[in-house]
Amino acid sequence: MTRARDLSNRASDFVSVKDFGAVGDGVVDDTAAIQAAITASAGKQVYIPAGTYKVSSTINVSSSTYIYGDGLGITKLSATSAMTNLQPVFYANAANYVRFEYFSILGNTDGTLGAGTGIHCKSGSGNEIRGVFISNTTQAGIRLEEQNTAWVDSCWLESCGRTGYSDNHGIMIYSAAGSTVDNYSIKITNNKVNNAFRKGITNYGPDAYIYDVLIDGNTVTGCGLGNIYIGTEKTKRFRITNNYCYGGYVNMQLGAMDTSVVSNNILEYSTGTFNLGCFGLSNCTINGNTIKNSGSQGVYFWSPAGEVCVKTVFNNNVIMDSRQINTGAPAIDIGSTTHSIFNSNIVFDAVSANSNYGFYENTGSDNNQFANNRVLNMTTANYFITGSNTMLLDIKNGTVFDFEAGIQVKQNALTLVNGQNDNVTLPAKTGMATVSGPTAIYSITGIAGGVLGRTIKLINNTNYVLTLKINSGSSTVGNRFYLTGGVDKTISAYSSVSLTYVTVQGNNFWTDV
Repeated sequence: MTRARDLSNRASDFVSVKDFGAVGDGVVDDTAAIQAAITASAGKQVYIPAGTYKVSSTINVSSSTYIYGDGLGITKLSATSAMTNLQPVFYANAANYVRFEYFSILGNTDGTLGAGTGIHCKSGSGNEIRGVFISNTTQAGIRLEEQNTAWVDSCWLESCGRTGYSDNHGIMIYSAAGSTVDNYSIKITNNKVNNAFRKGITNYGPDAYIYDVLIDGNTVTGCGLGNIYIGTEKTKRFRITNNYCYGGYVNMQLGAMDTSVVSNNILEYSTGTFNLGCFGLSNCTINGNTIKNSGSQGVYFWSPAGEVCVKTVFNNNVIMDSRQINTGAPAIDIGSTTHSIFNSNIVFDAVSANSNYGFYENTGSDNNQFANNRVLNMTTANYFITGSNTMLLDIKNGTVFDFEAGIQVKQNALTLVNGQNDNVTLPAKTGMATVSGPTAIYSITGIAGGVLGRTIKLINNTNYVLTLKINSGSSTVGNRFYLTGGVDKTISAYSSVSLTYVTVQGNNFWTDV
């Protein structure tokens, strides 16, 4: 049993809440005693011994106060139904260098909604929250508002946030609409956030900047809208590293971020849609992440309100087993993205081939660069490219492409017969056609499907000579050949020829010129 200390000890640098009448039996309301201890001991250490302390209203904390208990599940503060859904249990307003450590806050222990927020730090600097367990709040478990140099470390937040309430998240960096007070120099590290109603770790503040933020080493699982959900405000210089996200509707959403790094995270099993979503990024690097078992796209660059990703570097990531719920679409869907680099990534479906493309450059994307990527087991093609200025470098053998910008380079087999072949139809979007079938010399008089500017490559993969016959009436006008020197062209066994569809003297032809 913890006893109240004698008078000679009460003047030391720390006090116990039991010195001020707190009981900690889970029955007596200890709110006034805890508040009295903190008020009388501003700038000192306030010790909350083992026990369960009923709390019925907000406890206010002033600067330089250190509040600590005997450990998670040992020292417990239990919010009662007397608290409204907007009230925090601890509120440090305009307070600096406050520290909370080693206790639990239980927001809903008697079947009612209980406390609104576990710990709310507003308009301060140098505040720390370490080793605290918070559960069943109606709104955010921890809210950092207008903070600088704050740190949340090694906390456990369970089932924070309820339906019908705003800001119903796990850990939230916040500035109210209209506030121009920035949040900066904040660290959120080594925390465990489970089953937040909406978002596990997030930010909000449309009119103030949030910058120089580290989100590292956290485990975030099962949150209703997204596990780590950053953006749509003025966010810059974020480092989101070494986190594990599992089972969120979206595991990580990055929006409107500038000059930030996202690296070495593991994103696994998104329950509803994409694993990693990106919009409005600028000068950001996404590197070394493992993204697997996505409900929909593994990675989705999108534009919910017209935002464009620009100058994004997407390197050395592994994206595997996408489209486990919604099959038949790309593993990496790249919409509204320009001047970005996708380099040295590995994209594959190991369990079953559910993705139709590895990289799908969608409408509104251009001037991107793809290099050194390894794409395996897609149902349609490794790449689908729409941008007329997009570049592909260092292509691996066996890579298959669809180009929608005047070039077609998808490789397909083409089976012909001995003798003359008229109006040959290539498989859709073929750029390279490997011919097989003939067991004697053979010829082609025309190829169907010409579009001005389209280039194809015919590969004679037989032991016999292939002849292209010029302007032959055996094929339809528009399918015929116009060849160098005005004579038939022969292609030796295991050789190739490139053909381009052009207009010559008012008519359209395939030509080798």
